Amino acid sequence: MPHDHELRPGLPQGPEPRQGDRRGQEAAGRARGVSRLAAAALAAALCGLAAPAGAVAKPPAKPAAPAVQKPVVEAYTPLAKTDAAARAGDANAQTHLGDDYLLGQEGAAKDVVQARHWYELAAAQGQPDAAFVLGEIYWNGDGTAKDNAAAQRWWKVAYEHGRQDAAKLLGDEAFARAKGEGETWSLPALQEALDWYQKDAAIAGPAVQEKAVARVKQVQDLIDYARRQGG
Repeated sequence: MPHDHELRPGLPQGPEPRQGDRRGQEAAGRARGVSRLAAAALAAALCGLAAPAGAVAKPPAKPAAPAVQKPVVEAYTPLAKTDAAARAGDANAQTHLGDDYLLGQEGAAKDVVQARHWYELAAAQGQPDAAFVLGEIYWNGDGTAKDNAAAQRWWKVAYEHGRQDAAKLLGDEAFARAKGEGETWSLPALQEALDWYQKDAAIAGPAVQEKAVARVKQVQDLIDYARRQGG
């Protein structure tokens, strides 16, 4: 019976692998496994990127065009233009704006208070048309308390700056002051009315000449009457 340390025939025995050789083989095996995995991943990625057979590659999308800025159109109205000029101090524009508010035209809402405001600014600069209408506003009490003294003041401004037709209105104002209680008359006020009516008659056209002359005659008669009464 052979001893344990004796080699059995027919069973060749190779050299026993050393510890270091075994570790190297294991490392090499792992490296080959990693390489195979990396190769498989790369192949899969390439397959995913490849276009299918017969497909046409699309051109890259064009960048979006920049937004076009539309020009801003400034709103314009005759009223806005007049208002701007009036606020800048133009007396004629102030008069025009007063007309717009008084009559409710050019897009302006009818507003006598606004009209009076602009007329006063213009009349203060000697604008005769504004002063003329302003006198009428105070005489009639349109949008304000009736004020004959203010009416007289503005009509004088109008007359002094070229509105000679204000003479008739100034005559009316003086005539209204001349009438006292009962049959009494104020001679100074009657004389003032006569002076204005004579100025009006001197410039009156054919259509109103007869009435203008009749007013002068009426006041002259009243002056004579007041003198006889000791007025």
